[in-house]
Amino acid sequence: MADAPNANQSAASLDSLIEVRKAKAERVRAREANPFANDLAPDAGWPARIDIAAARALADAGRVEGGKYAEEAVKTAAGADERHVAGRIVALRSTGGLSFLRLRDGTGELQLLVSEATLGELYARLDELDVGDIVHARGPLIASKRGELSIDTHEVRLLTKALRPLPEKWHGLTDVEIRYRQRYVDLIANPDVAQVFRARTHIVRSVRRVLDEASFLEVETPTMHTVLGGAAAKPFETHHNTLDLGLFMRIAPELYLKRLLVGGFDRVYEIGRSYRNEGISTRHNPEFTMLEFYQAYATYTELMAFTEVLLRGVDDALQAAMPEAHAKWKAERPFTLGEPFARVPMNEAVQAAAAKTGIESWGALYPVTNTQEDAFLTHLTDVFSNRPEEMKVWSKSSPRAKAIDWGNFRRGYLKCQTQGDRLFSAYEYLSEPFLADDYR
Repeated sequence: MADAPNANQSAASLDSLIEVRKAKAERVRAREANPFANDLAPDAGWPARIDIAAARALADAGRVEGGKYAEEAVKTAAGADERHVAGRIVALRSTGGLSFLRLRDGTGELQLLVSEATLGELYARLDELDVGDIVHARGPLIASKRGELSIDTHEVRLLTKALRPLPEKWHGLTDVEIRYRQRYVDLIANPDVAQVFRARTHIVRSVRRVLDEASFLEVETPTMHTVLGGAAAKPFETHHNTLDLGLFMRIAPELYLKRLLVGGFDRVYEIGRSYRNEGISTRHNPEFTMLEFYQAYATYTELMAFTEVLLRGVDDALQAAMPEAHAKWKAERPFTLGEPFARVPMNEAVQAAAAKTGIESWGALYPVTNTQEDAFLTHLTDVFSNRPEEMKVWSKSSPRAKAIDWGNFRRGYLKCQTQGDRLFSAYEYLSEPFLADDYR
C-alpha cells in the first residue's frame, strides 16, 4: 500500500495542476484570445445575457412529473431563440463527440450540452476548460434525452481561467474549519450557504423598512469611544496619533443613541458593527453587526408588542423574496410566528424550570413574589455556592432596567427567545439618576 501523501507531495501536486492550467491559458493567448476577458458581449451576434433562473423560468411549462423536462414542451415554451448565460463550471464530462458542462451562477445551475457536430473544429477548445473556470455560452433551450433542461450550445467562450483548482473533495465540503476560513470555497461547495447570505441581505433590508415605517430615524454613531459603555465586554484598543488619545472600538452603540434621545429625537436606531475582544467560534465573532433601537415614551409592554411586529415583518419580507428557501426553513422551525408570543414572567419561568429538577427544597419557595426575591436569590446562591458571583450577576441582569411589578424580579428586562437562542433583548430603562446610582 502506498504511503499517504505528505504536505510536500500535496504542495507539489497543487503546483503541477496550476502549471497545467497556466499552460492552457497560454494556449488561449496563442490564438490571440484573452483567458481573462471578462466581457459578455464580444460581438453583435450574442444576445443579452440572462441569469440561469430566468432561463429556467422560460422553460417552466415544459416541466413534467419528477422534475424532468419534455423535449417538445420545452421547444414550445422557450422557442428557438438563442439564450445567453454565464457562470462557473462546477462539473465537466465528455463522451466522445459530446460534452456536458454544469454551469452555476448566483441564481442556480444549468447544463450546457456541447456537441462536436454543432461546434465543428471549435469543439477541440473544450480541452482548454477546467472545473472552476468562468465561461459564457449561447444557444436555444432544449431537454436532453434524460429530461435535463439544457442549452444546445452554439458557442462557448472562456471568460476567466481559474489557475488554482478547487480543493480536493470540494463537493459537499463539510470541514468546518475550511468552510469558515475559505468562505468562497464553502459557497461553491454548498449552494445552500449562498441562500443564507441572500437571506441576511433581505433581513437587514426589511428590518430597516419596518423601523422606518414606525417613524424611527436611522443614524450612524462613532465606532471609536473614549469610554466603555453599553455592555460588559472586553474591548479592542487603538490609538489616535494626532490627538495622542487612547480609544476603544465600541462594544455597543448604546451611549450615543441615548444622547440622541436627550437631544430630542424620539425614535432612533442603528445597524452597525460592534467589536468585542473575546472568544471566537462559528457562532461567536469578535466583529459583528448589531441592531439597537430606542424609543421615548414607551413601556416594556409596547416593546414586546413591537418586537412581534418587527419579527413578523421580517419573516413576511423573507417569504416574499425567497419563497422556496423560506418554505424549507419554516418547515424546520420548532416555533411559529403565526401566533401571539407567550409572555412568561421570570419567576414563573424559574419556577417551572426548578420544578423539573426534582429538588424538593425548592418547592417551598413558590410562588415567588417580589417580596420573596431576596430570600429566593439567597437560596439559589446557597444551591450554587461554587458560583456565587455568577448568581449575583444573574440576579441583577440589568441594573439599568426600571423596576416593574411584573414578577420579573422587579427588573424591566425582557428576552425574546426560542429553543435557547435569544432573538431579542429589551429594556424599559431606569431614568431616575439617583436610583441608577443605587443599582451600580
